[in-house]
Amino acid sequence: MLHIIIFILKIIGILLLVILGLIFLLVSSVLFVPITYKIRAERKDGVIQVRAVAGWMFRLLSVHYRLHTSQEPMQLLQGRILGIPVWKPLEPKKEKPKKAEKKSKEKQSKPKQMEAKQLEQKAEVKSSDKAKERLKKDLTPGTAVATIPQPEPEVSRQEQPQDKQAQTKPPRQSILKKLLYAIRRIYGKITAIGRGLFSLVVKLLHMPEKASETIGTLTDFWNLEENVKARESIWRELKFLWKHSRPRKADLTLHFGFEDPSWTGQCMGVLSILNVWYPGRIFLKPEFEQEIFEGTLYIKGHMMLAVPLLSIFRLWRDENVMKMYRRFRQ
Repeated sequence: MLHIIIFILKIIGILLLVILGLIFLLVSSVLFVPITYKIRAERKDGVIQVRAVAGWMFRLLSVHYRLHTSQEPMQLLQGRILGIPVWKPLEPKKEKPKKAEKKSKEKQSKPKQMEAKQLEQKAEVKSSDKAKERLKKDLTPGTAVATIPQPEPEVSRQEQPQDKQAQTKPPRQSILKKLLYAIRRIYGKITAIGRGLFSLVVKLLHMPEKASETIGTLTDFWNLEENVKARESIWRELKFLWKHSRPRKADLTLHFGFEDPSWTGQCMGVLSILNVWYPGRIFLKPEFEQEIFEGTLYIKGHMMLAVPLLSIFRLWRDENVMKMYRRFRQ
């Protein structure tokens, strides 16, 4: 008896170890298997064209995004498994008839059904009266007239009390259904956030004239004396991210100019630093007399998900950065 219990515990232990090993393998693959990405973007004559692809595990899972702003703007986002589209959050959904509309239609159809049934009942009563009169004429005097039973009015199903439906309680949801419901809610929130980010990017690309005002407010806040220690922490994490996640290939051709010529010069100085990592692939043409923002961009590289998560965790644990974040929200 004892050896049977030990054998069962042994099997349970092996199953638990296998499950833990699979979970560890899955988590480690998500964190440390690199995500490849490729982006092509172009802006010319106010028309923006963007193509982006990100894949994981040799494109086992991939996300494709396309944007084209012209007379007929087009925006496409797809999630694919082995190249088969399974996720299309930006496609317009078919609107289903609402419950209120269904109820109103049912209420409108009820009186029509009642009128039709009342007319049928009256017709049946008239036919029975005519049959009685014929029998009276045919029968001899003194004989009793056979009474024909009148058909009882049928009670419609819709008129029946709905006590049974009220008494029946909805079945309890299983754990699997609750889990699926939670996953759908998370999916809906992620989709809403993604749509908001994409719309924000499109608005920023369409409004280069407001870039100088935005940059001015951000630089004023960045240069505050209270944010010295927070700036040091952020710069350290940005260097860490750039070292481990920078694009392996990059080509940039940019013709730009802001309302304030000083911002054009500062932007020229910042973008010129990219020639250190990508010599002969960065072509800049500043314009100091007019506002313009045109060019092409191509980047390709890979990154591990563990790198940005580690940086975010460090910044979240830094008190100076959190104080800076609270001041920025105020």
